[in-house]
Amino acid sequence: MINNLSKVTLRFRGDDLVIIGKIPSQLLQFEFKKESSFTRFLPCDFYEIISIIKKLNIDYETQINQDLTLPFFLTPKFILRDYQRNAFDKWLKYRNGTLILPTGSGKTIVGLMIIKKLCFNTLIVVPTLDLVNQWVSIFDWFEELKKPDTSTITIGKFGGGEKNIKPITVATYESARLYSRKLRDKYGLIIFDEVHHLSESWKKIAQSYIAPYRLGLTATLEPEDENYNNIVKYVGPIVYQVSPEDLRSVGAIANFEIKKILVSLPPELKEHYDQEIKVFREYMKKKRLFGKKGFQKLIFQYQNPEARKALESHRKCRNIAFNALGKLNAIKYILIMHTNERIILFCESIAFIEQISQELLIPVISSKTSPNERKSVIAGFKNGNLRVIAAGRVLDEGVDVAQASCGIIISGSAQKRQFIQRLGRGLRPHPGKKLAMLYEIITKDTSEVRTADRRQISV
Repeated sequence: MINNLSKVTLRFRGDDLVIIGKIPSQLLQFEFKKESSFTRFLPCDFYEIISIIKKLNIDYETQINQDLTLPFFLTPKFILRDYQRNAFDKWLKYRNGTLILPTGSGKTIVGLMIIKKLCFNTLIVVPTLDLVNQWVSIFDWFEELKKPDTSTITIGKFGGGEKNIKPITVATYESARLYSRKLRDKYGLIIFDEVHHLSESWKKIAQSYIAPYRLGLTATLEPEDENYNNIVKYVGPIVYQVSPEDLRSVGAIANFEIKKILVSLPPELKEHYDQEIKVFREYMKKKRLFGKKGFQKLIFQYQNPEARKALESHRKCRNIAFNALGKLNAIKYILIMHTNERIILFCESIAFIEQISQELLIPVISSKTSPNERKSVIAGFKNGNLRVIAAGRVLDEGVDVAQASCGIIISGSAQKRQFIQRLGRGLRPHPGKKLAMLYEIITKDTSEVRTADRRQISV
């Protein structure tokens, strides 16, 4: 029997879900803010709130759209590999959660099968426009989404100037955040590709949409990652994980080998490095600042002259180690060793990668590169007109270059994620590819050695 005296109304107000009427105590488990005539909740809790209201036989009304079923069925032109099937089954058990699968292992294929299985309108959010286009193109793997006649079902694109809303839409994180009020009640499933990007500024996406089902995809995720708690809270826990070594052993990705090459600093630069690193370390020790959190505290102390001097010493040390000229000779050696393969160079220092580009006549993709030039360089690499390209962080994720079989890390961070992503550029299967090589060029007797050790994976 419905208790009309307890009737409530659910609607959107600003970015929030609001409930007008008396709130049962069972709803106080959710994040809420009590106002004079209504109570604010997060839209992401909408379906759980509705479920509780129904169980309590409370009459309610709402104009929030709940018709989220896909208006068509999907017929896949692919089958899942065993590990993909395992990931699919694990996620279906919870229907919220994150899958950790290495770059090149077919994370998107698992996502496609989940869309097919649930048959709900789906929003896929990705960090870059390149990934928007990659996701749109991969939907050709469904029979219904690639037909020669005019009845072809198109995939929506939202971002980069396009605002095309369809039952299945791919959007950038930024567009999904900016237009959350327009999109928030149109989808039953949200797929967060490269879910490790779900930062404090972008967690609004996960909070603002009513979609009851959430899938996170990434190549690596650790509890110490700064966005880990947001991901677990608003997308779901890690429900399945597999390593590059696991997939290599079953032939799902290219066989790979990782080699370190150590180079030395000339005596005068080594002396300069030692002087600067001493300034940095002594300050950190004196202030009892340790590890990543300690370094973050140092940054916040920048207004202090002594802290600023320590930060400047740290920057000088990084530049000395990152830009060691011995690395240039090592690169030349590797290029000679792999004359018939396509190679990607990765470097944190734009200045050094531009120097390498000028000396070795290698095209560069960096944050300075225009979209058209970037597109041209990647196309040239894929079709074989370019054998070697160099990049900053912009190729760490979001670009499918299966033709690459060799990567050279000139400099990098301590993040395992970045390392796995760079390794993954060469792991995608491709005709004729027997072995993917990843070289790390490291300046010995510097902090680069410890940084390289921290990012290592089991192989």
